[in-house]
Amino acid sequence: MNREPHVDSNQEKPSWEALARYLAGEASVDEGMRLRQWLEAHPDDAAVVQALGQTIKPLAGAPARDIDVEAALRRVTARRVAESETPVLPLTRRGRGRVTWYAGLAAAAVLAVVAAIGLLRNLSTREAVSPAVATQNFQTIVGQRDSVRLVDGTQVLLGPSSHLTVAAGYGAQHRQVTLQGEAYFVVVHDANRVFTVQTSGAVVQDVGTAFNVRNDGAGRVIVAVTEGSVLLRAAANDAGVFLQPGDRGEVLRGARASAQRGGALEQDTAWTRGRLVFRESPLADVQTTLRRWYGVELRVQDTTLARQHLTATFEREPVAEVLRVIGLTLGATVERRGDTAVVRRVPARMPSR
Repeated sequence: MNREPHVDSNQEKPSWEALARYLAGEASVDEGMRLRQWLEAHPDDAAVVQALGQTIKPLAGAPARDIDVEAALRRVTARRVAESETPVLPLTRRGRGRVTWYAGLAAAAVLAVVAAIGLLRNLSTREAVSPAVATQNFQTIVGQRDSVRLVDGTQVLLGPSSHLTVAAGYGAQHRQVTLQGEAYFVVVHDANRVFTVQTSGAVVQDVGTAFNVRNDGAGRVIVAVTEGSVLLRAAANDAGVFLQPGDRGEVLRGARASAQRGGALEQDTAWTRGRLVFRESPLADVQTTLRRWYGVELRVQDTTLARQHLTATFEREPVAEVLRVIGLTLGATVERRGDTAVVRRVPARMPSR
């Protein structure tokens, strides 16, 4: 069932930094939903933001080294001035304030897009061969991400220690892939050939555009939708659930798919920007993430400690610092032994006499 978003027309105007992240595709799930709702309630502003998006769109197809930032800024500024001279944006005191806001948005949007392009260019983008006459395999190692463009234009950002299999005939006879690990999909929609991800007893079918799929390796599959909608179901005997932007779905081994409306978390997609975000995350999730990103096996020997949750954010910190923060947050000691890190509760001090 489609859900109409609640829109508050009195909602405060978002900062141009937030809208710049939105235009560059760098907004979080929650921020993106709020911005889309605000734009729906302010069609005049939405028209200018859309025009700006079209102006900077050609940057996405250019190598980062070939982008002239100053020239790009001049182009978006000229576009902004042209928009300000229309009756929609009269040059009154209020209008000039809006023009200043658009100028800030234009500058920030260009810089945000350039930064995003720089990130993508640092990944090894690979093209799936066309036609797909044989099965293709794409695999990442610990700490590595890989960007893959499939023959139909669908883009896949493959997370660390993950494996994507593209079946023979993809793009011609079907659009089916198999995933082990984690990946973010931006799918080119084709109603005649549904895009399908099979992973650990779950099936994800595209009904829209962008979503994240995570297989934790223990029989649990988590799907977070950022755009469009998907159908998530268990591999057998399950009608499934439809997930829309901001929703989070889950399939546990031997169970049917369930949905948490509006439950998508920042941590579901932060990894695509190189950030590891934990918000009251069970230690089992932390263990899986550390294994994939750092190649370290986190072992928790105390059953009470193992039931604790972690709240922390990491961005390219070395593993020693990550383990130190985990220990401080949990009130525990962490002893590194090669590829294993043992977590122990700090012994209670005996009262002095």
